[in-house]
Amino acid sequence: MNRILIIGGYGEVGQIIAELLSREANSIPVIAGRDEGKARKFAENLGSKAEWRRIDAASQESVRAGLEGIDIVISCIGPFMDASLTVPETAIEMKVTYIDVSANHDYFRRLLSLDSKARKANVLLIPSLGINPGISGIILSDSTRHLDNIESADAYFVTTLPGRNTSIGSGKELLSMMAAEPLVWDDEWIKPKERSRKVYFSEPFARELTVYPWWTPDLHGLPEITRAKHIATWANFESNLQGLLFWAGAALGCHKSDRRMVWFLRLLNCLSPFYKDSNKGATIKVAAIGEKDGQKHRWLLELHASDEFVATAIPPVIAISMILNGDIEGCGVLTPGQIIPGEKFLEALKKYSLDYSDKIEPI
Repeated sequence: MNRILIIGGYGEVGQIIAELLSREANSIPVIAGRDEGKARKFAENLGSKAEWRRIDAASQESVRAGLEGIDIVISCIGPFMDASLTVPETAIEMKVTYIDVSANHDYFRRLLSLDSKARKANVLLIPSLGINPGISGIILSDSTRHLDNIESADAYFVTTLPGRNTSIGSGKELLSMMAAEPLVWDDEWIKPKERSRKVYFSEPFARELTVYPWWTPDLHGLPEITRAKHIATWANFESNLQGLLFWAGAALGCHKSDRRMVWFLRLLNCLSPFYKDSNKGATIKVAAIGEKDGQKHRWLLELHASDEFVATAIPPVIAISMILNGDIEGCGVLTPGQIIPGEKFLEALKKYSLDYSDKIEPI
């Protein structure tokens, strides 16, 4: 049996990961966090198969003790903008495979500094493995399976993240992502020339929505993988008003302190009736253009998740299964798009009823 340590295992995403792992025959979920009482209670609720440990992710001594006897560690300790590198550094030291669900650009860039150490130790670190970033990058990378030569590849992400009941941590993480300078690949990394696009999304949105360019860890390494001349990721909320509120909050630095974040969330709650705060989930749409059999084609894939937290939890669970089965092998700091085989990953999504469809057409 393989012990999978989930740091932050009693949080929103961590709980879902633990529940999914508890159904796997060859995995034992180990719930961990600073609050031993919460870890124990949730582990006991999962059943006799689950275990728990108290871990302070900022303490190397605590993390080192917590990683004893562990095969894979998943970090769900957001907001990652404030997180230290103690967990991945100790995972390298103890030769434990590391995965996280971070979407924070600063944390990702700090994690990249560990690449050389991880390669020397022959340890694999997979950061930013959620719905977006994560699934988006895997799909972008998988476009090479459908097109011979890729001219352009764009990933669009739209969500209906509720304004009400958003936690301070989730809000800070999201705003810190939106505050990052957007970059697109046009034979080199440059600031985007387009400020926005209108893109049609299928059900449950079934209309054109405005999306804005933003940089995510998914983009790292994709120019080398796809050889595309143009690569970009775009995102927004279903409601333009909600999107503008979040972009404004990021520009004002509301993610830089709890006090500002509380003020921002109160404003969001007050204005939620005006932007039709809904619960339609999230959709990823990838469009890649290139040659196939000597003719220009467009490959389109659209994936919808009714629950964004569930969709964030599923990719790490699939990756763990693929690692244990030998489908994922490597070392160093590698993004999902760099290390996870797209065809097998997309096939595994069907087990979790994530609805997606794709098509390729001449243009």
